[in-house]
Amino acid sequence: MKHRWSYLPGNPLLEKKLLEELALPPLLARCLANRGITSSEEANEFLIPRLNQLRDPFLLPDMDKAVERLWRARESGESMVLFGDYDVDGVTATTLLLDSLSSLGWQIDWYLPHRMEEGYGLTRQGIENCLEEKPHSLMLAVDCGSNANESIQWLSGQGVDVIVLDHHQVSDPPPPAVALVNPQTSNEDPKPFSELCSAGLAFKLLHALLKHGRDQQTDGFQSFDIRRTLDLVALGTIADIVPLKGENRLLVTAGLRCLTKTERPGLVALKEVAGLEGPINSQSIGFTLGPRLNAAGRMETAQDALLLLLSRDLDSAHKLALQLDTQNRERQRIDRSIADQIIGDLKHRFDENEDLVIVEENFSGTSESSGSWLQKSCAGFIAPPSSSVEKAASFEGREEASRALTSQRH
Repeated sequence: MKHRWSYLPGNPLLEKKLLEELALPPLLARCLANRGITSSEEANEFLIPRLNQLRDPFLLPDMDKAVERLWRARESGESMVLFGDYDVDGVTATTLLLDSLSSLGWQIDWYLPHRMEEGYGLTRQGIENCLEEKPHSLMLAVDCGSNANESIQWLSGQGVDVIVLDHHQVSDPPPPAVALVNPQTSNEDPKPFSELCSAGLAFKLLHALLKHGRDQQTDGFQSFDIRRTLDLVALGTIADIVPLKGENRLLVTAGLRCLTKTERPGLVALKEVAGLEGPINSQSIGFTLGPRLNAAGRMETAQDALLLLLSRDLDSAHKLALQLDTQNRERQRIDRSIADQIIGDLKHRFDENEDLVIVEENFSGTSESSGSWLQKSCAGFIAPPSSSVEKAASFEGREEASRALTSQRH
């Protein structure tokens, strides 16, 4: 397939300004201008990102409420549970908070939902199972909960306070959480911190708690080095494919350096199993580390991925890393099997002159391992004009995808 590149029109006045103020090459000045950078200060922050450029975490909506409730739990010895998500962003955010807060004096437990049995987010079945296993009076929902109105209302009736830390779209009305730390609820335009995923928000929550603890002169808070969590932030941010701009650029730049030198046993083992040596970059995460961490949650539950990141010794970490590597290979095999079946089916039914979108509901796949994994999914195909069957794109998703597509052919 041949590509034709369309160049953005330049902004000569802005480019000239950046050229004169920063003595930049003309091409770099144009690139910066096309990214919406309008001042030398913004340009310097973009070109030389530093952690001291991070903004106050208390600028996030409801951050003060979240810190107040969490601090009250710590002071009273109240136990809490982290309810996470099964993708890399959710698992890294959960690991960051679980590892950090437990070392800072919180009584903290965790729960990850089962993809097939409980579904995504704060489902009724998921929270009931969570409370049955871990009956705590405070729940911190990580990477989920922004539209779980009924579930959070039910939890409130059970005497459970819920704090939501999430970056997804918020329902209208928003859920009745004690605190809803989500950039999407900001009334500002543009919304600050809107680029952050949940791993980045977990970092901001930890930063806010550290600031509060240091103001209170609490033992252990002054010496806690938050920079050691940046390996997890970089993993979650790149794997979640959020824009690498704003604070994400600052966190990922420092996080990749941290990940390259990390001594976290789980990541050391995972890099070894994946055959990664030398500096880690975004490609290393997107195509090597991320898929292996995602594999467990894609197939069933992300528990092994979380346990890997929480590992304290290399022996146990290496066993878990090998297990995730095996699961990733199985996921790849299932994906190939599904793709082969889809392409074979399309060859018989696809009409490139008429079919722009085809949606197959309740696609079950041919693999004996796919089973319930695909039972409630749909397979969709989006074909540009004059495309061939072999070039048709395919994806797997929940039934919501079929409702999002307006043109269907069965």
